[in-house]
Amino acid sequence: MIAGCDPDACTCLKVGLALGAFIAVASLFSILSLWIGVQPLSAEPAPAYPIAVKQSAGLILVGEVAGVMSDEDPHAACGLRFSVAPGSGSAPIDMDRVIVTLMTADSLEILDRSQTPIPRPGEWAIAARGNSGKDSILADGEVCDIHLALPCTLHPGSECTLKIRPVDADPLTIRQTIPIPS
Repeated sequence: MIAGCDPDACTCLKVGLALGAFIAVASLFSILSLWIGVQPLSAEPAPAYPIAVKQSAGLILVGEVAGVMSDEDPHAACGLRFSVAPGSGSAPIDMDRVIVTLMTADSLEILDRSQTPIPRPGEWAIAARGNSGKDSILADGEVCDIHLALPCTLHPGSECTLKIRPVDADPLTIRQTIPIPS
């Protein structure tokens, strides 16, 4: 007890100090949370090929997007490979009804679905169905590997946006810049 202090006033002072400490700690955590939200997700140096992904509730990107390099120009991309899965708690996705759109600085194209695992330019294909059946329905817990053959070669520094649109769900959007060789 503080000398010459009314016991009720001391109790109020202690409560006020505790409340002030709580507010200070909560403010610190909120500032750190905001700061972390604008920082990259990893402490590694920025990748040579910047990628931005807008996940949807219906379809999510699993892992990374890999570029397939052109035979004519080893620094240019002629395809992309990546894996997708249904979002947690989402309805099954009929991959036969998915629309894949590719946007570049020069064009906007809707890519056709290839019925073979190796697509031709301007097509996309389901290359493998990890832990899933043979049907076209992608259910919760199933993963699908997609190979996409670009309709044109993308040279270093080129940007492209890929939208994968399931029926009745928001699209998965992937933006990528082809790396510039060092």
